[in-house]
Amino acid sequence: MANILDYLEWRGDLPFEASAFNEVDAVVFSRFSYIPFEGIVPDDFSHAVTVAEAAERFLGDAKRMTQVIYEDDLKLLAAMGASRRFGDLRLCGYVNQLDEEIQKQFSAVTVKLFDDVSCVVYRGTDKTVVGWREDCNMAFLSPVPSQRTAVEYLRQAAEQIAGTFLLCGHSKGGNLAIYAAATCERTLQDRILKVCSMDGPGFEPNVLELAGYNRMLSRMITYIPQNSVVGMLLEHREKYVVIRSMQEGFMQHDVYSWEVLGPSLIHEEGITDECRLLNASLKEWIDNMDYDQRRQFVNSLFDLLDECDAKTTDDLQNNWHKDIGRILTSIKKMDEASRKVVSQTILSLLKITRKNVSNRSED
Repeated sequence: MANILDYLEWRGDLPFEASAFNEVDAVVFSRFSYIPFEGIVPDDFSHAVTVAEAAERFLGDAKRMTQVIYEDDLKLLAAMGASRRFGDLRLCGYVNQLDEEIQKQFSAVTVKLFDDVSCVVYRGTDKTVVGWREDCNMAFLSPVPSQRTAVEYLRQAAEQIAGTFLLCGHSKGGNLAIYAAATCERTLQDRILKVCSMDGPGFEPNVLELAGYNRMLSRMITYIPQNSVVGMLLEHREKYVVIRSMQEGFMQHDVYSWEVLGPSLIHEEGITDECRLLNASLKEWIDNMDYDQRRQFVNSLFDLLDECDAKTTDDLQNNWHKDIGRILTSIKKMDEASRKVVSQTILSLLKITRKNVSNRSED
């Protein structure tokens, strides 16, 4: 069972001139974008460093190395930097923005494959609570701040870089890639070759009705594992491909678990029955709430988390035994309307799930 790290070992000696950009390369870039390159990769598009140079500087700094989300990110970076396929590629336009006031977490980097082909890579959600809150805001707000910034980032890249573009990203990054392609100017759309979303969530129906979205539809593709949760949220109309993962449940969202054979991901015929059940329940749950109810639920939920003074999901995990008391106290202090929204919304999901499980047992 091989993954993207094995792919780098197998095909890292093949430059893009010898073997064209493929779906596994899109996964590699999507994971690569999670590495925090502040101070290493230029934030403008007129200057660049190679992947090899970025890897050497990052891996030579012990403090930076502790900032990755997964230990495998260090292996990924080292293998990319040492390979013929990726080492000489040029990196520019690194952006990493976090704004708690407007609930925004955005990051992107551009990879120059050739003089006339570049890949814009949007990063998914990091460990910040703000990032997860913005994700949840997608249930009632369109566009969210990161979606607006994703379009502007693409415009800036296109103004300063000649040629055509590939767009990709994992999780929220995939959503941003599709949103940017769907809502940018038609002249810019004409320069986009392909858009790859790696288990990225969908959109509210109004986005799917946009002329730009439908114009780009044939160039968009979403990859989801058999038990996808994130990638099945909200609405999709673009083509999707189900791929095999070594993990179970929500852990399949981790691209290091996606199985690879040569230059391809291993494709499956469809999602599992468990995935259909879960996503049918989540869809029904969301559809049963209007936008005001969704907003009130998300705001109330994250207001509770704010009581923990947690900035990251690690903070929540490490201090849960202390924070649970604060949360319970905060629930008691909530005004009656907010407390009612939280309790009724969670009970609604449980009832819908129980009903769908019962219906499935009868089939």
